[in-house]
Amino acid sequence: MWFMIRIYLIIIFVLTFGHLGIAKTADNFSNHKCGTFAPPETKSEALQIAYELDSNNRPILHASFPSGQNNFLIHYDTTGFNAVQPDDNNANGVPDYVDSVAYYFEETYYNEVAILGYVSPIPDSGIGGSDAYDIYLLNLGMTKQWYGATYSELEIMPRLTYNRWTSYIAIDNDFSITDSVETTDIYGTKYKRRVYSTTGIAALKITAAHEFFHAIQFLYGESSYIGMFAEMWGTFMEHRFYPGIDDYLQYVAQLFAAPGLSSFASAKSGDGYQYSIYGQMVYKEHGDDICKRFWELFRSGLPGAAALDSALKEKGSDYINEWKKFTNWVYHTGERAEQGKYFDRAAEMPELLLEMEEEFFSPPSAGIAKGIPPFGFVAVRFNFRADSINESDDTLDVIVSNIDYQSALPPPKVNLKRDFQLQCFNTKQAGSVKIDTSINYYYRLTDASGFIHDSLYIYPGNSTSPIDYAFPSPFFAGDGSKLCFPVPGKAILYDYAKLQIFNIELNQMLERRMQIMPYHRKRVLILDELPDEFDSGVYIYKITYKSEFKGKFVVIRR
Repeated sequence: MWFMIRIYLIIIFVLTFGHLGIAKTADNFSNHKCGTFAPPETKSEALQIAYELDSNNRPILHASFPSGQNNFLIHYDTTGFNAVQPDDNNANGVPDYVDSVAYYFEETYYNEVAILGYVSPIPDSGIGGSDAYDIYLLNLGMTKQWYGATYSELEIMPRLTYNRWTSYIAIDNDFSITDSVETTDIYGTKYKRRVYSTTGIAALKITAAHEFFHAIQFLYGESSYIGMFAEMWGTFMEHRFYPGIDDYLQYVAQLFAAPGLSSFASAKSGDGYQYSIYGQMVYKEHGDDICKRFWELFRSGLPGAAALDSALKEKGSDYINEWKKFTNWVYHTGERAEQGKYFDRAAEMPELLLEMEEEFFSPPSAGIAKGIPPFGFVAVRFNFRADSINESDDTLDVIVSNIDYQSALPPPKVNLKRDFQLQCFNTKQAGSVKIDTSINYYYRLTDASGFIHDSLYIYPGNSTSPIDYAFPSPFFAGDGSKLCFPVPGKAILYDYAKLQIFNIELNQMLERRMQIMPYHRKRVLILDELPDEFDSGVYIYKITYKSEFKGKFVVIRR
């Protein structure tokens, strides 16, 4: 029941407060970052904002500018609805934004074609005035709420298993922070919602990387079942070359808030954005070869899932095993992130929504029964209450996924859910196993299909005692010791408290939200190192956890 209430509260929060600009939470911004795989009529509508189309149904804009290497021709307007900002700081007679578009598309060409070795869509069809690849700057943010869209145009012959196309790209004319769309909240109140999570030149960079990779994909082939993979790899290219731009996190939030609703076997292009972090994982594990080999195998006739499976097998893995690894990576985000492991920005990602997270085991049993689509997953938590305040609760987290590979092959059968039942008991039951030698409870997974895989994360409780002093004191900075601070007596292990440190003049030197940990059988906050600005002297600390706790400690820096 609490899980459903929590889902409901998340939906209420997103719908009610998403327009306030809270970054990187599910559905704050557009649900689809690009229109490449939108229905044809929708893509045609987007071009109508040019007011005038040529005989090839391309926008007619009134100025153009070739990029530095002449690989791209940028089409733009200086007046009217689609006008770019007129700023021209280098006085070359071309708006600065147009200069930037030319520069970053050339950079993208170098990255994706020259460095990674993908087939080049240049020269193009010759339509648009030259053999350069055509980029059109349109006010997409105020119409379709897209960052950009890649338009397939002329079929390339000879035809292979999948159709191949020449193409051109339309992107937004400014990626303005003021681009907004009118929407209505759950109370019927209309408000303006910001379109772009990432704006300005940062948005231009990732859009160039994303959309030009769609242009490359069109040379390898297009099918009705490739949309999810196409968007996954396109969004991954943003991170591949601009890892400091975190636009993709807004889509990751959707996956983490409701993991049981998505499927890595989906054919829907919109589902691909949230799986861009899968691309991150296989890149970190296997390098650039997996993505490139995927598209080569797809061009040879293998459907999406089979192409990925074959590419992974060449690296000693496969579709199923890589998925199991992915669910483990997804688990280690937020507070569970580990420095230097898993996703690059794992600590900044939300944590998985755990079903039953707020509930405690009530004898004689507790459990959950659900159905999962192919290569979907859910996360469940079992809490076993500690006997005293001096112990932490025993916890079992379980990630359950459906590894039915055949259902991932075209046409993907995402509606073919596989049922399972998870149960925990306080006594041994048929088919159950003891969770851990130090946890006196039992666990059982019931799966009639044989396609359910479970990963267990076990956290046995710790017996600790509270203290009322910081140690070691004096603390010798720089010798590798840990500096530990006390917490209020009733603080719960693995909960969070705020640490503030002040100098003797009561100027704040440090503030951190920290997890309460066991250390030498004591319940403390642990600083692994003290910043360099802490010189020798006396300092005051304040711990906030429901109430406040204050004290002093001495630092000696030699």
